[in-house]
Amino acid sequence: MTKDVTIIDNLLPDNLHKMCYELITQEACWQLSMASMDSAHKIAGTTLFDLYDGVNTNTRSQTLASVIYQMVRTKIPALPNDLRRIQLGAKAANQDDVIHKDSERDDRITVLYHLNYEWNPIWGGPTVVNGVSYDYKPNRALIYKSNLLHGGKAGTGKMFRTYINYIIADNRDE
Repeated sequence: MTKDVTIIDNLLPDNLHKMCYELITQEACWQLSMASMDSAHKIAGTTLFDLYDGVNTNTRSQTLASVIYQMVRTKIPALPNDLRRIQLGAKAANQDDVIHKDSERDDRITVLYHLNYEWNPIWGGPTVVNGVSYDYKPNRALIYKSNLLHGGKAGTGKMFRTYINYIIADNRDE
């Protein structure tokens, strides 16, 4: 844990992590294929749930993503349970994020779950939060304020770098 980011490694039991990865990445809501990606579409993904945009897919992926978030809360019970958005994302090799904020609001928390089941550390793919780099490791969750500048670096390997991005409202002080 650093000042800005809390890290949870080995969030899920290995067999559950593998099952979630396989079921989510095979779901029709996003088609992951390195062969079908052209340079304009290297970042794949979909919004599973967005409270403000009225998105509620009610898919298997949304259910599994919600269960994964509840596992985060078992590790950090103080996290609020007010989910505002769940997105799936994937980056092809050498496709970096634009540094951005998930929200301008100070009362929003981002949880970024590294979904890949397998990942070779030499492929890289870190997440940078407030200028600090955090390794991409399967079954890891990073937790930070949504208004911090951050972005994911794509790996250099043959696999997509997959993740689940949660935005949670922290209204405990209201």
